[in-house]
Amino acid sequence: MWTDNETELDFLNFTGVADTVAEIIVQAQGDPISIGVSGAWGVGKSSMIRLIRRSLDRRENNDFVFVEFNAWLYQGYDDARAALMEVIATTLTTEAEKRKKGVEKAKEFLQRINWFRVAKLVAGSAVSLSLGMPNFVYSSRLPSPS
Repeated sequence: MWTDNETELDFLNFTGVADTVAEIIVQAQGDPISIGVSGAWGVGKSSMIRLIRRSLDRRENNDFVFVEFNAWLYQGYDDARAALMEVIATTLTTEAEKRKKGVEKAKEFLQRINWFRVAKLVAGSAVSLSLGMPNFVYSSRLPSPS
């Protein structure tokens, strides 16, 4: 079985496509655009994304923030969207501190994401209490024998 590791070395001749996508992103000048990369397992989607990032990083006046989110790590999580938002907020905070721009806005965004999680937990408990249903916490950890 072949390993499935993304790379920035272009073994599949994707550089031309990656450079074209990077140019589309640059020419959008901050306007919203959507670019999809789809394909079967192992055809080079992750490598393509890395090549696009490399192409963007090589440009002058690179003001792009590249956020990496591996959805496989959050498979089975009830709220993958909250995890995605947390990764975005953390990346923006780190990048803002590096660039010394918008640090307070990024930190405020991170705090809102954390409050969103707290509010979700509180709302779930409030609904359970108002309906008279028992509120319990599931734990997959068994107590240790004493």
